[in-house]
Amino acid sequence: MPTRSCVVCRKRDNKCNLLRIVSDDDKVIIDKHQKINKRAIYFCKDKYCIEKAVNMIKKGKFKLKIGINLKSLEVLLNEVRNELGE
Repeated sequence: MPTRSCVVCRKRDNKCNLLRIVSDDDKVIIDKHQKINKRAIYFCKDKYCIEKAVNMIKKGKFKLKIGINLKSLEVLLNEVRNELGE
């Protein structure tokens, strides 16, 4: 099973245990089946990592090597955070 790193905490885990997010035509989507053939970023399915990423985006400290619309990413991560529970 391939391993990937969370972009927030850098913890390595199996790809299937992480949340995969890809940029598709200036939209940011969750790749639930992990089949979309595009570069992606990974997050732990953990409230802490999601909240930390949202805070980093708000402060302008979230840097990525791939082109992802950070405003769209923030909206998506807020939705994920709400699903995980406040």
